[in-house]
Amino acid sequence: MQAPRRLGAGLSFQPALADFALERGEAFDFLEIVPDVLWDANAEPNEEAAQFLGHVRHPMVLHSIGLSIGSADAFDTAHVAAIARWCEALNPPWHSDHLSFVKMAFVKMDQVNTGLTIPVPYDEEVLEMIVDRTRRVQRETGRLFALENNVNYWTTPGEDMDEPTFLNRLARAADCGLLLDLHNVYCNARNHGIDPYAFIDALDLDRVIELHVAGGSEVGGVYLDAHDSATPEPVWDLLRYTLARAPNVAGVVFEVFNTNIGDGVGEVGLDAIEAELGRIRDAGRF
Repeated sequence: MQAPRRLGAGLSFQPALADFALERGEAFDFLEIVPDVLWDANAEPNEEAAQFLGHVRHPMVLHSIGLSIGSADAFDTAHVAAIARWCEALNPPWHSDHLSFVKMAFVKMDQVNTGLTIPVPYDEEVLEMIVDRTRRVQRETGRLFALENNVNYWTTPGEDMDEPTFLNRLARAADCGLLLDLHNVYCNARNHGIDPYAFIDALDLDRVIELHVAGGSEVGGVYLDAHDSATPEPVWDLLRYTLARAPNVAGVVFEVFNTNIGDGVGEVGLDAIEAELGRIRDAGRF
């Protein structure tokens, strides 16, 4: 894997942030675009997205949500082709998706999108499948591809290996990158009692090219990766710890969901988003 060029502090773009991205461009160094929410029925930029993208002067990376690389019944080659077209158009230094599946086949039904990123079982058969698919994604897009660690609201019994081992073997065999979502690690630590620092130490940090930070909330005793608040202080601690040990991190992105952007109760205001980006720059010396 050839490490990508260093970009700095990134903003996860949502349509509600269009004016912010164009008017407060000095607050961040690059945009992370989620193409799946910006494309039309033909997987091309919709009218609003095309207009916005035409005004962007920052570097962009792609972070898709719909590849469903872990779906056992079928691999969405049309999605890969669409991402390849977006890569050709926007020229990102890398792109990413989730190590999960969101599409499932049910009896007498075609694939159904569950709306959830469901963790894959960490076993040998799944590893072989995802390595093959990851290699294909990189061949067809011509870009470095990174897979993101998942937030897990349950555990799967009888797995062959733990998550860091699976991620390390995948990255090595497919020669791909890793996107380390530190808020996901924090969620799993709160919900399952894992040691977040031991998780990070177990990873091949040379393969980590991007980091995510975000905020969440607790509902019914379960901490959710809700992207609905500022980043918790323990996640900032994890960020500083990781940046000191991961030499190839090219960007750190703050994530907030479209529906949580605003200035009301329970929403993340634009000034707060700018402050989060400033803290990323300070932590990474960007």
